[in-house]
Amino acid sequence: MGVPKKGSYLKKLSNNKEGMEQAHQYGRSKGLLLYWARELASRVSAIQATEKLPRKVTINSADPGSAWTPLTNPNQAKLIPRLIMNFGARDPQICATALVNGVSATEDAHGKIMQDFDTADYPPFMVRKSGRAAQARVWEETREELEAKVPEVKAIFDMLDQ
Repeated sequence: MGVPKKGSYLKKLSNNKEGMEQAHQYGRSKGLLLYWARELASRVSAIQATEKLPRKVTINSADPGSAWTPLTNPNQAKLIPRLIMNFGARDPQICATALVNGVSATEDAHGKIMQDFDTADYPPFMVRKSGRAAQARVWEETREELEAKVPEVKAIFDMLDQ
């Protein structure tokens, strides 16, 4: 879904009136999280280069993979999703271990996706010019939402702007 020329990108993506199933919303939310984390990592790198951050911080995204859980069990009744899940689903404990691996990664994983216990490239759509524009839009709109609801975060965003 392309970035609208005017109006809120986040509101457009959260609009379910067009008959989109909730499964699409899950994928959209994952894409938004990747955009936001990637922008955060970039801004943290810029601050670390100026030595204004008192210690090193590693920002990455962890992909635990899929598993059969109560969240995914409704897909058991659908042929294609069931076949895909049966092919690639992991034990939930392996997924949990992958998440722990992601949050405990070393600084060489900064700004990357942790997938299958290693770093992975971002999807091509995120690297393109349009992906970078979407990333900036997600950052700004999320910032506006957070600052409106939690004014104390403005100081953190201001620091990240430097």
